[in-house]
Formats: sequence, C-alpha cells, structure tokens
Amino acid sequence: MDNPQAFPSPRSGEIGQKWTPEQPGMTIRDYFAGQVIVGHVNDGNPNKLASYAYEIADAMIAERSKNNDQS
Repeated sequence: MDNPQAFPSPRSGEIGQKWTPEQPGMTIRDYFAGQVIVGHVNDGNPNKLASYAYEIADAMIAERSKNNDQS
C-alpha cells in the first residue's frame, strides 16, 4: 500500500538541489482518517470512530492505488 507523506515541508535555501523533506508531515493515511473523523459525529466511542476512520482511509488508499495503476 502506497502511503506517502501528505504535506512534507521542503528545506529552504536549497534551490537546484535534490528535494528532501525537512518536516515529513503526516502520512496520507493519517490525513484521510482525519478527514473521515471531521465528517462524522462522535457516537461516544472514540476507539470505534478511530478504527472506522482508518478503515475508510485504507479503502481510500487502495482505490487511489488502483487509479494510479491505470494512468
């Protein structure tokens, strides 16, 4: 499963050099899971919500991988 960094921050002052992240940021899986949580009302069980959010995030990554394979 491809799980790249969602918002890496480049080092400053290195124009023309190979880009490497200074701050790698969160993974795309973490970002997707966070977006799922924002869209749902907490039913009082945070463990259930967190598990559901990562289940949806994993499905989004799998679908994203399928779409990337077709290009």
